[in-house]
Amino acid sequence: MTCAGDIDATMRCCTLCPRRCRADRVSGPLGVCRAGSVVKVFRWGPHFGEEPPISGSRGSGTVFFSHCPLGCIYCQNHPWTAGGLGDEVGVAGLAGILRDLAAKGCHNWNLVTPEPWMPQIREAVAEVRGSGVSLPVVCNTSAYANVETMSEYRELCDIALVDLRYSGAACAAEASHAPDYPVFARRFVRWCRDTLGPLRIGPDGIATGGTVVRILVLPGHAEEAVESLRYLRNACGRDITVSIMSQYTPAHAALSRPGWDRTITEEEFARVTDEAARLGLDEGWTQPWASAVGNDVFLGANMQPGEGTVAAGVEAGVSLGSNLGNRAENIRKALDALAATPGVRLVAVSDFYETEPVDVPPEFADARFVNAAAVFSVSIPLEEWSRRCHEVEDALGRVRTGYHHPRPIDVDLLWFGEETRDEPHLHLPHPQISTRRFVCEPLAQIRPGLRLPGLGATVRELLAALPEKPAVTPLREGDTP
Repeated sequence: MTCAGDIDATMRCCTLCPRRCRADRVSGPLGVCRAGSVVKVFRWGPHFGEEPPISGSRGSGTVFFSHCPLGCIYCQNHPWTAGGLGDEVGVAGLAGILRDLAAKGCHNWNLVTPEPWMPQIREAVAEVRGSGVSLPVVCNTSAYANVETMSEYRELCDIALVDLRYSGAACAAEASHAPDYPVFARRFVRWCRDTLGPLRIGPDGIATGGTVVRILVLPGHAEEAVESLRYLRNACGRDITVSIMSQYTPAHAALSRPGWDRTITEEEFARVTDEAARLGLDEGWTQPWASAVGNDVFLGANMQPGEGTVAAGVEAGVSLGSNLGNRAENIRKALDALAATPGVRLVAVSDFYETEPVDVPPEFADARFVNAAAVFSVSIPLEEWSRRCHEVEDALGRVRTGYHHPRPIDVDLLWFGEETRDEPHLHLPHPQISTRRFVCEPLAQIRPGLRLPGLGATVRELLAALPEKPAVTPLREGDTP
């Protein structure tokens, strides 16, 4: 429990988080998180980079609060969580922000690191709801939280979006100065599961309540994540929704800490995703392995203060092929054109492969293809991206005379984030990922651990199940392009 129920008394004897500093946040000295008594916000706006049922189509109404009790050495939000940047908006200002987010059409109020400010948030939410404006509240937290505090402020947690970062005291002490993190975090996750229940999604695909547990894979500490998954399976069951994240990027103090100053390896990420599959934890999402993605796109430290949309590009994969003209050059031109699209960034490209044509009439049997796979970060709608791929084909001379005819370029959409489509001219994920070696082998080079909805296995596993023929051979220097 807090020292007293009203804001002033709580601020003069703060025990909101597990640090239990009993700091006087009005007169000082301040506690571990360095938060004062007036609620401070760094940024707010619709967030389109959260898990799909949280962000939806209109964004999650996110408020990034200043100050944090945990103090992670790799914190991507360190300018305001550790550095204290932000504006003192007060309860009235926070109520105005919440009203604005609702007016923008956001699906929920997403409170990021709310722990130091629970009494002020309660008052602001009550004021807004009292005026007839209400959205579900997402409690977006590191899980370093007191169950007693969260129980007291239960109305501020309709949906728990909660991290589970460490399973051992030593790692928690090294990375977050909190050796007791595993005890408090596991207790809080269990409270979320028991109190809020599993994630509930409405007919519109938007979360209405429940629990999502995020597992961020840390460099050199994949086993911490594995142990956390095992805990979740034992304590919460198979229906707990898990979001496995590959986006660790060295930031803040981690930039100068050996072992923490690198991204994770593909093997480390596969260790965690394989264990999740073994445990049957198949409710949720798996971020693609992001070593080559340019993880700085996820860094909160790159955000500007104040009001603004938080956008995150969707990862989208394409398969490219050519069997007419200078095949390799056609593919390079297509990649350049796609990457030049506003809102699109090229992330990874496979080697080029020469492949035997499949299911073609005899007169085209010698028209061998060059194939490749590529991954893009796409911040434009799916329909616009699909249209852009067709425009690039047309610009490079593609004439749609027949499926089996030679052509200078094919650009096929393989996947687009978590989208699933089964339409006459758009199938996502593309079924040929699992049936055609000329699609799967290039993709396995750049995204071997990728799991896509409905395919039931990683790309690496799908490739292992495919026959060796028709042959797919790396295009080597000196080969006819």
